[in-house]
Amino acid sequence: MPLFLQKRIAILTLMLMSASVLSAEKPVQELPKWEFGLGPSVYHYPDYPGSKETNNLFLPFPYIKYRGDKVTVDRGEIKSGLFESDKLELDISLSGSIPVNSEDNKKRQGMYDLDASLEVGPVLRYEILRHGLSDLKLELPIRKVLATDFKSIREEGWVASPALRYNYRKGISYTQSLKLSFQAQAQFATEKFHDYFYQVDQKYATPNRPEYDAKGGFSGMKYSIGMGWRINQIWVGGFYRIMDLSNANYIDSPLIETKQANTFALGFTWIFYESEQKVRGLE
Repeated sequence: MPLFLQKRIAILTLMLMSASVLSAEKPVQELPKWEFGLGPSVYHYPDYPGSKETNNLFLPFPYIKYRGDKVTVDRGEIKSGLFESDKLELDISLSGSIPVNSEDNKKRQGMYDLDASLEVGPVLRYEILRHGLSDLKLELPIRKVLATDFKSIREEGWVASPALRYNYRKGISYTQSLKLSFQAQAQFATEKFHDYFYQVDQKYATPNRPEYDAKGGFSGMKYSIGMGWRINQIWVGGFYRIMDLSNANYIDSPLIETKQANTFALGFTWIFYESEQKVRGLE
């Protein structure tokens, strides 16, 4: 399968299953059970954290919402609560990465390609405080990493990403609302995961790319802000994320060009369908 098609398949998959899967909040609004929309989006990302080479993808953004009793689909999230109490939530966490052709990356030329990946595992959330519709939570996700070239699947280690997330919500009606999310996240991973991205085996070593043995441990810090703004049938949303690799334990890898990785996305959607059936929930 061509790499450009792999990238688009991976991006669309991540839009439907993103890195942070939330459980249902306390019901406070009447919401449609189904919503559908579509619009353009742009996604900017580095080949991998530490690479100076970046990519821009322009593609349709699917706005899909389903609010069921057990499963909820919410634009870039699939929610399926395993356990929930007043303060604690146990859910499933999903994330992933886009494939990279090593021949298109100067630092990785002659090495194996980086395939698309999916990360999946449990996440425990604890609500530290709530003010109206807004909340501050501690999140503790642990995910298994699966890489694929769309022909086979293999395991590439584990990641853990403890985080603090603050969600600010404003708006009485779901058709007139604003949501802002702020997050600080520490990244940790096993040696196998770091090997995949940052190790240089002897057979790939060159005068400008010496052999390097990556180790497991601290992977860096992520800081992000996200926004979702709904006005009647129009929804605008996006995020901006900075990853700081300054103290990552693979910072000496010859594949590292920069200590900062910037990623952002922006989408614009026209919501063309809402079901007449309503459910209780929180936008």
